[in-house]
Amino acid sequence: MSKANTDTVAERRLRPIYDWLDNGNNKKAIQEADKVLKKQPDLLCAKVLKGLALLRLGKNKDCEDILEGVKKEAPADDCTLQAMTICYRETHKLEKICDVYETAVTKDPYNEELNTHLFMSYVRISDYKKQQQVALNLYKIKPKNPYYFWGVMSILMQAQTKDEKVAQKVLLPLAERMVKKFIDEGKIEAEQEIQLYIMILEMQKKYKEALKMIESELGQKILSYFIFSRKRIKLLTSLETWNELNIYSKKILLEEPDAYNFYVTYIDSVFKLIEIKETDADIGNVGNCNKSNMFNTYRDELIYPDDTIELCVSFIKQCQEKNEQPHRLRGPYIAMLLLYKKLVEKKYDVLKFLGNPLDLFINYFEIFAEKACCFKDLYQFLPLIQNEYISLLSSTWALIKKTNDGEVKNKKQMMMYLTHFQISRYFGIHEMFSVNDKLTQISRLLDFYHDGHRFNSNLTLTDLGSSDVFMILVVHSLYDLYLDTSDFKFLKDAICLLEYAYNFSPSNHHFKLLLLKLYNMLGATKAGYKYFQLLEIKHMQYDSLGYLQCWPLLYSGQYSFAIHLLDHTLKFFSVNYKETADQLTHAYKYGSFEKVHEFLNFREKLKNSFHYSLVTIEHLINDLIHLPSHEVTVQSAQNLSINPEKPMTDLDHLVDNRDVNLFLNFDCDSKRMNETYAKLSFEHEISLIRLRTILLRCIGASINVCLFVPSVKSNGVSNNEITHALSNGIDESAVKHLNIFSNVIEELKEQYTYFKENPPKSISKNVFSGVEQSYLFTYINSPFFLPLFIDAMSFAHEFCTLCLSEDCKNKKLGKTAEISLNAFSKLIADCNVKITTIQSSYNDLCHREIFEFFSLVVEIVCVMSIICGNLRSVLLASSKKSLTPARRKKKKAKEISEIEANGCKNKERTEEDVLKLYTYYVSTVKDNVKNLENNLSHLESCWSQLEIHKADFEIRRWQSQDDNESEISPILGISDQRWAHIQAEVNQNLNDSYITSAKQLRNIVKQKVEYLSLLLF
Repeated sequence: MSKANTDTVAERRLRPIYDWLDNGNNKKAIQEADKVLKKQPDLLCAKVLKGLALLRLGKNKDCEDILEGVKKEAPADDCTLQAMTICYRETHKLEKICDVYETAVTKDPYNEELNTHLFMSYVRISDYKKQQQVALNLYKIKPKNPYYFWGVMSILMQAQTKDEKVAQKVLLPLAERMVKKFIDEGKIEAEQEIQLYIMILEMQKKYKEALKMIESELGQKILSYFIFSRKRIKLLTSLETWNELNIYSKKILLEEPDAYNFYVTYIDSVFKLIEIKETDADIGNVGNCNKSNMFNTYRDELIYPDDTIELCVSFIKQCQEKNEQPHRLRGPYIAMLLLYKKLVEKKYDVLKFLGNPLDLFINYFEIFAEKACCFKDLYQFLPLIQNEYISLLSSTWALIKKTNDGEVKNKKQMMMYLTHFQISRYFGIHEMFSVNDKLTQISRLLDFYHDGHRFNSNLTLTDLGSSDVFMILVVHSLYDLYLDTSDFKFLKDAICLLEYAYNFSPSNHHFKLLLLKLYNMLGATKAGYKYFQLLEIKHMQYDSLGYLQCWPLLYSGQYSFAIHLLDHTLKFFSVNYKETADQLTHAYKYGSFEKVHEFLNFREKLKNSFHYSLVTIEHLINDLIHLPSHEVTVQSAQNLSINPEKPMTDLDHLVDNRDVNLFLNFDCDSKRMNETYAKLSFEHEISLIRLRTILLRCIGASINVCLFVPSVKSNGVSNNEITHALSNGIDESAVKHLNIFSNVIEELKEQYTYFKENPPKSISKNVFSGVEQSYLFTYINSPFFLPLFIDAMSFAHEFCTLCLSEDCKNKKLGKTAEISLNAFSKLIADCNVKITTIQSSYNDLCHREIFEFFSLVVEIVCVMSIICGNLRSVLLASSKKSLTPARRKKKKAKEISEIEANGCKNKERTEEDVLKLYTYYVSTVKDNVKNLENNLSHLESCWSQLEIHKADFEIRRWQSQDDNESEISPILGISDQRWAHIQAEVNQNLNDSYITSAKQLRNIVKQKVEYLSLLLF
C-alpha cells in the first residue's frame, strides 16, 4: 500500500478519537484508541491521543509513560508531533516539545514545517540563541523575509538578556547590519520590519538614525500615521530637539485640537525652550538648528516655535477659537489649565500671563459642566485653588441659578448640579456639617436622583442612569455618617438604597462594587459574592480584582465559595502561562515584534503577582486543614510536596497588579487610595504572605516528622507495644526532619516578636476604596492565634523528639502540654462568652469581626487536630519499628525484660507516662472542640431566631437635636410598601449569609470532632 493510502487510512481511523476528545468524552476516546491500536499497533498518533485522554481524566502518570514510549520511537509525522505538543503544553513541560522536534528535524533537516515548529518550541521556553540558529537555518532552506527577521528578533532578545557591554558592542550592531543589508538591497516588505530596525537603533540610542529612517520615503510609506506621529514625538524628545518638537506638536494640534497628549508635549517643549533661552542667548545652538530655519507649514502658513509664555498662551487661545462650535472639544481648555499648573510649579507670575486663574475653572465649568467627565477633568487641577474654593463654589452655584429658577428642567441643568456637588465634596464641605445637616444633604441628593429618572426614558438596560452618580454620592455620605457615629445602621441604609437603585440600573458596575463592599463590611460575604459574580470577572481581572472577594469569603467562614474562587483564580494563572507562550508564537508568526516584549513582560507580571502567591498559599493551607482524617491529611501533604526548609516565594520580586482605584470617588487625594496608601497596603500583603508561608511550612514540617517511617494503623497495637517502642533509639532520618521543624518554629517566633515590636501602620478608614485593611492585622492583633499556634507546635516538637529518642524522660513536656491546653481551653470558653454577647447585643456588634474571630478559632482547631494526628503517627511508627522481628532478634531476652521492669519503676516521666500524656492531650482537645461545636450550633440558631435590625432610612422622620418638632422629609419616590419590600430582601440577604457562615464553620468543627475521635486508642 502506498504511503498516501496509508496516511488516508490512518486519518480515517483517528477521526473518531479526535471527535470524542473535542466533545470532552475522554473515556470514549480511550476506547476508540484501543480499537485502532488493535488493528494498527504501530500507529503512534493513536497512542498519543490515548495518552491525552488519560491526561484529561487525571491519569498523568499513565500519560507520561505513553509519551516516553512514543518519544523513543522518534516520530516525525505532523499529527503525532502535534498531539504530543498538546500533551506537553497541558502538563506545562514545554521543554519536552523542543526535544521531540529536535529529533524530528534530525530525521528530516530540510523540512520547512518541522523547522518552523522547532523555532516556535524555542520561543515558548525563551531560548533565544537556538531561536536564532533555527531561524537562519530556515532562511537558508526557504529564503523568506519572516524567517530572516525571526533571526534578527532573536538576536535582539539576546541583547536584552545578556550583559550590557556584550549587547552594545556585539549583538545590537550585528542585528543592525543584518537589517541594513536588507534595506540597502530593497528587500523590505512589511511595516513590522521597519519597526524592528527602529527598535534596534533606539536600543543603541541612535535616535538621529531612527528619526532619519521614519522621515525617509521608505519609513513614511510603510509606517501608519499613528505610529509615525508617536515615534517621531518620542525620538524628538530623546534627541532634545525642542524646536522641532514644539513645531511638530503645534502642527498636530492644529489638525487635531482635542489631542490632549500632544498639548502636554507642546507645553513641556515651550518651557524647555524658555530654560535654554535663559541660559544661552544663542538659541540657534538648540538641537544644532537655526531658529530662522525652524519652521513648518500648515495649510500654506508658516509655523514657528513658541519660546515664550505669551506665545504659548496665544497658541492655546487660537486652538480654543478654532474650536468654537456647538459641540466644543475639551482639549484646548484642559491645556490652559495644564499651562496654569505648570506655571505654578515653575513659580511664574500667573496673574501676569493668565489673569485670575479662578476664571479658567469657572469658564470650564460653564462650558462642560453638563458632561459627566467635567469633575474628572478638573480633579488634577483643583489642589491649585485650595485657598479659593469658596469663591469657586459660589461662582458655580451662581452659574447654576443663572440657568434655572430653582427647578431642574433638562439633563444639562441636572449635570451642572452634580458637578457642583462633586467639587463641593472634593473640598470637604460635608465635613463641616453636623449629623442632621448631612442627613438633610442626603435627602436633597435623593431628590435629584429621583428627579433624574425622567431623563432615562430612552435608555436601554445596558446604559447607566443619568442620575446614578447622585445615588453614589448618597452612599458616600452615609459612609461618612457611619465613620462619625460608628453606627452600622447607616451601612445597612446604604445597602437598601443601592438595592433599590440597582433595580433601575442593573448594568451599573459602580452599584455592584459598592454593594459588594458594603455587604463584606457587614460580614455578609455570601451576599457580596452574588455581586462579585454579577461583575462577570474574567481572565486578567482574577488578578486585578480578585482581592475584592477572595479574602472576605475565606475569613468569614464561606469556605465553599472561597475554595471555588481560589480554584478559578489558580486555573487562570495556570492557563495563562500556556496562553502567553501561544501569544508569543503568534507575535513571531505575524511579525508583531513590538508585542513580543509586551507578552514577556505580561507573563512575568503575572508570574510575580503577589495575589498569585497568596492564593497559592491559602489554597495549600485549606487543602491541608479541612480534610476528614489524619491519613488523608498525610497523603495530601505528600501530594502537595510542601518544602518546609525554604520559602515558596521570592518576596523581593513580587509585584502589585491590583486595580485599587476602581471605585468612583470624589474625595481629595488624601482620602483616596493614592500611591502612598497603595504601597503601604502592598507591604502589608507581603508581610501576610511571609507569615502564612511560615505557618504552612510549620504544618508541613510537623507532618514530615512522621513521614520518614511507614505509618501503621491503630488496630491490634496495645499500650505495652507502644511502651516498648519508646526505648529503641531515634531513627537517623528523623534528625533532619526534627531540626527543620525546630528551625521553622524559631522562625515563626522571630516573626511574631517582630510584629509585636514593629506593628504595621494601618490605612485610615477615611480612605474609601476596594482595598480593605489587610488580614495581616487579623492575625497579629489576635490575642490567641499566633501564641497558641507556637505553643502547640513547640509541644509537638518536644513530644516527637521524646518519642523518637533513647531518653524518654523530659520534665518540661507535661508543662509544655499544659500551656497549650490551657490556652486552648480558655479560647473555647471565650467563644462561649462571645456567643452569649451576640445574643444579647445583636445589632451593636460588627458581624465581620465576629466571623473573623471564629474563622481563626476554626483554623487553630484544624491545626491542633493535625498536631494530634502527628503525635499518634509518631507513637505508632515507633511501635512498628520496635516490634519487627529483626529488631527483636537483636535484643536478648534478658535485656528486654530489664527494660520492661525498670521502665515502670522510674519516678520521672516514663514511656507509659508519654502514652498517658498523649491520651490526655488528645482527649482534652477533643472535648474542647466538641464544646465549640455546641457553641457554634447556638450561634447558628441565634441568627435563625433573631430579626435583623430594619434599615428604616428615614421612613420615620429624623428629629433635629436642636428642635424636636423640626422634621426632614422622608425619601421621595419610594412608597412605604416598596421600601418595606427592599428592607425584607436586604434582611434576608444578611440573615442567609450569617447562617451559612455559621453552618460552614460548625461543619468544619464537627468534622474535626470525628477526626480527633479516630486518634484515640
